[in-house]
Amino acid sequence: MSDTKRGNAALPVAEDKPMVRRNFGLGVINGALWMFSRALYEPETILPAFAVALMGDNPIWVGLLVSLVNAGWFWPPLVVAPALATRQRRHIYYQVSAVFRILALLVIYLLTRYLAPHHRTAAFWAIACAYLVYTSGGGVGLVPFMSVVTDSIPTDRRGLFFGLRYLFGGLLAFGAGFWVKWVLSEDSGLRFPDNYAMLFGVAALAGSVSLLVFWFAREPEHKVESRRMPLGRLLLRGLRRAWRERDFHRLLLARIGYDAGYGLVFPFLVPFAYRYLDMSEAMV
Repeated sequence: MSDTKRGNAALPVAEDKPMVRRNFGLGVINGALWMFSRALYEPETILPAFAVALMGDNPIWVGLLVSLVNAGWFWPPLVVAPALATRQRRHIYYQVSAVFRILALLVIYLLTRYLAPHHRTAAFWAIACAYLVYTSGGGVGLVPFMSVVTDSIPTDRRGLFFGLRYLFGGLLAFGAGFWVKWVLSEDSGLRFPDNYAMLFGVAALAGSVSLLVFWFAREPEHKVESRRMPLGRLLLRGLRRAWRERDFHRLLLARIGYDAGYGLVFPFLVPFAYRYLDMSEAMV
């Protein structure tokens, strides 16, 4: 019996064209605005420059801030994915994570605008923690986001889906770079921390719209596991697979090497350029 004839089954993805079109369009807008927002707090350029402006040119502050920002993306999927495997409704977890992420972006703007001028060390740690909340929320929301995308957008359109997200997002980020240059230059008339507060405020606005856009995606039927696998057993299974499957093993090694090299170099280019190349702040 086909899926269309079962009483409680959802239509196959290819037949539910309104849902495909809706989620496709919302996902592209979501991705483009997310990349635009990220361009205004770029962890490899703008946040290192902000850390230097706030705390001085000691690279330890740059490393701490960027590490906390990036750390939030990685741990939540490990915990969330097994829990959501047994649940039919998953998009609600994206919506909850979106609320925390929007609040974190707003807090970052307020801390930069009102606390940074008077209590720099406290502002640094508070902003770093707010970014950790923001990216941890992203890690939580990533699992239901990918679940909705996988189960609602056909395989032959996913390449176009992600390609358009990066195309329009890249164009917006490219344009944002010129505005960032003006905001951080003397021509803007903005001084620290008002210049960074301006960037973080617009990033909060764009990021909030991005998150709210995909809030209204339609959730399809999902394959539901009959029981939840314990986290320890899941980790052991992953380690065994990494040991036995050469391609998976190579992928892990490639990711570890890439992330290590990337993290040890890119965030510290700005402090290096400040100290040895006489780079202006507007050039970040």
